[in-house]
Amino acid sequence: SMHHCGVACRNLQESVDFYCKYMGFEVLSRFTEMDGEDEIKIALLKCDTYVVALFESSVWGEQSYEWALGGLNHISIACGD
Repeated sequence: SMHHCGVACRNLQESVDFYCKYMGFEVLSRFTEMDGEDEIKIALLKCDTYVVALFESSVWGEQSYEWALGGLNHISIACGD
């Protein structure tokens, strides 16, 4: 089954507001990680048993396509073993 998906977004707060207001998600946690000089803001949201991980990078712009392809845009499948 699907466990969660990861979505790169331009503005984390606007995305969190959208998912919570219009799609019924609740915020599980928010935190920031550093990847070299890149600050990545992360919010984990949950609706029923499904989780969405939203990511905002400080390098958003011309590099955003390459940044998202680096693994942040993803789906995760749950397995029994």
